[in-house]
Amino acid sequence: MKYFRSKNITEIEKHFPEVFKQKVSCVPNFTIKLKVCDGAKPSYTPEQNVPYALMEKVDKEIDSLGAAGIISKSITSGWGSPLVVIPKGNGTVGLCVDYKAGVNDQLMNVNYPIKKTDEILNSLRDSKYFCKLDLFKVYLHLQTDEESSIIQTISTHQGTYKMNRSSFGIKTALAEFNRIIDQILNDLPKTIIYFGDIAVHGKTKDQCSKNLFACLEKLREYDKLEHQEMYIFSNKD
Repeated sequence: MKYFRSKNITEIEKHFPEVFKQKVSCVPNFTIKLKVCDGAKPSYTPEQNVPYALMEKVDKEIDSLGAAGIISKSITSGWGSPLVVIPKGNGTVGLCVDYKAGVNDQLMNVNYPIKKTDEILNSLRDSKYFCKLDLFKVYLHLQTDEESSIIQTISTHQGTYKMNRSSFGIKTALAEFNRIIDQILNDLPKTIIYFGDIAVHGKTKDQCSKNLFACLEKLREYDKLEHQEMYIFSNKD
């Protein structure tokens, strides 16, 4: 199978500039609500120590999330899960939150089916052209209600912050994302959602291109489900 990034992709990006911006906006008309089990109680875990060498980078990331409205300073609510700092190979840092101990074990499950690999492969078998859209910071596009934001409170060396978007690490985040993105793209032909990616395919290059444009138009309609990268695959020489 050939794998390539062609000049056609650059033209597509020019046609849908707002879809390919690397920023986190908010999908309209959808709100995530976390449901806790009966008898659940607020749980607080103190912040983890941040190495001094990474402090400036972590502060910059926290400030950026705050400026975007993704997090906001909070008064102590009883909830708090520790920020986890992950150094990256390119010199930057990634921020995650450890919700395992105090939050996830008190959340009710969201029963939404995630497509199995065999099911996806079966739907692709008649196609010869494929396009993969790599979604940018997928869960952060989905806003949460006030109560859920408080449950997702983050404990950091700067204090506590409410998490105003769906958060990676929350056990229901994947199911909620798939539930919403399926509603947005449900009526599109040969379009598959798998975890944080969208695959568009077709028997011919023209069909794949037509399906891709339909997908991007829908994403533009729903405003700001941005993608950080797009690739095309083909099993034709």
